[in-house]
Amino acid sequence: METTPNTPTPSRRPVVLFLAANGAIIAAVALALVFLLGNPSPSSHPALADLTSQAPIQQPLPLPVPSSDNPAQSRSSSPRLPGLPNLPSIPTPPAPPAPPTQPQPEPLPPGDPDLFRAVWTGQVDEAERLLQAGAQANVSDEDGDPFLREAIWRGHPEIVILLIQAGADVNAKAANGDSLLKVARFYRDAEIEQVLLNAGATE
Repeated sequence: METTPNTPTPSRRPVVLFLAANGAIIAAVALALVFLLGNPSPSSHPALADLTSQAPIQQPLPLPVPSSDNPAQSRSSSPRLPGLPNLPSIPTPPAPPAPPTQPQPEPLPPGDPDLFRAVWTGQVDEAERLLQAGAQANVSDEDGDPFLREAIWRGHPEIVILLIQAGADVNAKAANGDSLLKVARFYRDAEIEQVLLNAGATE
């Protein structure tokens, strides 16, 4: 009787274990899908519930706006930042001194009406007589004009010379502030102008 050789039979245990492991994985995935599809709300998950239960982020509060309409007042009322030195204030420069005022000449006293009449009408002899009798030459009329100015305006060079010799001021001012030399030049009286220049008159 012929016998067959004894050949080893391959073991089936690793295959069974492999299939069992794959089945367990597939079952776990299926259960996870069922769990997620059956509970779509994130709040059902403990970790997601913790995230959704947190308080919302607070928005930053707006900064207060100063109510003053004056920008300079707002700057002055704002607190100084720490660490900055207190800068000294710039002193205001002093105002320039006022220019010295020119001294105003004192008005001449009123003169003798008789001398004024002689000066006005060109009576040389009468004017000389009154001056020799003590009438003052450096005087003015009612309008404040010197007698010498009236003699210049009327064009009487002889009386101009008499008044200057008797003490009339050739640099006295007319009532409007003009110099006697300017009055002579205005009326273009070259003879009287030369008399005034010889006596030291200025513009």
